[in-house]
Amino acid sequence: MADTKQQILDFLKTNALAVAATVSPKNEPQAATVIYMADDDFNFYFVTRRHTRKVENLESNKNVALVVGTQAAPITIQANGEAELLNEKNELGQFIQKLSEKKNLEEMYYGPFLNLPGLDFVVFKVKPKWMRALYLNTETQKEEFYQLV
Repeated sequence: MADTKQQILDFLKTNALAVAATVSPKNEPQAATVIYMADDDFNFYFVTRRHTRKVENLESNKNVALVVGTQAAPITIQANGEAELLNEKNELGQFIQKLSEKKNLEEMYYGPFLNLPGLDFVVFKVKPKWMRALYLNTETQKEEFYQLV
């Protein structure tokens, strides 16, 4: 399992886009694509503009679900936890700088988007309370689940 955990962590660190699902103050589900990073403890950090539904939703209900998956790999990561707003301007600047240096973001619209002047970004940290990986084994044609948290 240690090898599998490292492979999943590598997958999370290689990718940069996730879907974040939140709940509106009217108890309606809402989901959006976010730019994220993961640390060695499987914590997620995602960036969004300050005046978005995600921020409004997380101000009233900190619960969030995240999904990372790609068309290129037969794997998907699902997680949920509580989002914590990072307030330090210095942390935010360093975080956005690290994100904008990710090679796969440079090749997409999102890299330059982070450097547009005048956009007011915030960063949320999510420590997963629950996380699992689904790997579709192409050799055995079976689903393999790995509970990480």
